[in-house]
Amino acid sequence: MGISAVDAEAIAKRADKDLTLHILRRNGNIDITEEVFMEFVRTYDRQILEHLLLRIRGMRITNAILDAAITNDWRRDEILEFLLANWSLDDTMDSAYTVCI
Repeated sequence: MGISAVDAEAIAKRADKDLTLHILRRNGNIDITEEVFMEFVRTYDRQILEHLLLRIRGMRITNAILDAAITNDWRRDEILEFLLANWSLDDTMDSAYTVCI
């Protein structure tokens, strides 16, 4: 069983870390858009993003996602460090990053 894009958006906006971890651990792949991923980046911490990245494929880290991380007042530095350390620049994509974990 997976999580639909609509459900992922609702989870991101709820901003309830314990519930989100529970849902991410119990479900399979997640259908997620860049906009919803940006909501997770703005709202949650590294632990949530690590669980999330285990269930999505092909997400590129764009300048917009890095900009979203900057707005995470709670864990800005942690999120930026995580994204930049675990994703590599794809030279074929205009300033986009692809997963390397």
